[in-house]
Amino acid sequence: GIDIPSKEPNKLKYPTEGFDSDCTELNTCEIDSFLYEDDDIDALVEHGMLSRTYCPTCSSRDTVPLNFISHSLSRLQVRFIFDKLMPSTVQHVLDIGSRLGAVIYGSSLFTKGSVSTVGVEMNKEYVEIAQKVIRQFALRNIEILTDDIRHLAHVFKDNQIIIMNNVFSFFLSKTEQEECWEFLHQNMRPGTILIHHPPIEKVVAHLNLSFDIDTWLEPVDTMAECEEYGGGCQETCEEMEGLVKYIVQETVAEQA
Repeated sequence: GIDIPSKEPNKLKYPTEGFDSDCTELNTCEIDSFLYEDDDIDALVEHGMLSRTYCPTCSSRDTVPLNFISHSLSRLQVRFIFDKLMPSTVQHVLDIGSRLGAVIYGSSLFTKGSVSTVGVEMNKEYVEIAQKVIRQFALRNIEILTDDIRHLAHVFKDNQIIIMNNVFSFFLSKTEQEECWEFLHQNMRPGTILIHHPPIEKVVAHLNLSFDIDTWLEPVDTMAECEEYGGGCQETCEEMEGLVKYIVQETVAEQA
């Protein structure tokens, strides 16, 4: 088996501006969606091991709904990406903010190791866990790097899909987030597919960026894929809708 840390290795930096600014240490509960599905959370609540509410006055978790967040995609979302959102022409997968490795495992499993997969994760403890899983299950064609994405311009390729799950908001200052998005804008190749959860427009709305998101990224309508994957289950369909697909556009300088 693989030992998972009992406590969160990263100290979250709760946003004070923008999309996630309603989340605080008092009113937010982090549950890893890769490890725990909705039924698991319901069971924990039923057995009194987890609460969905808290008291804003005395901190007792029994009156006001908590914000539930996850910094990992669920197993359903990972499979959806590789079954429905990734074209067969993709040769490279880049997972920025790999955490416990949900996306890189899915990339190897659902493509049978046919694409080159790189995961980037700053937390050394998470990387060690992912490396153990990769070795234990003989997952193929995966590299995971312990580093800041701003140091890794070489990982951006042609024919690439990049996957991100709001990797900056809870871990970096506003200035650092701006630096990261500027770096991505400079290094993502035109034609790259970017899958981001939640919509990028929401998470960068409060940032001061030198470029226009709408000019850089073209959203792709995936409603048909979400409905097909949901198979009549509205909850599943809505969960997949949270994964927004974009295509990186050429800049004016590149066109010139």
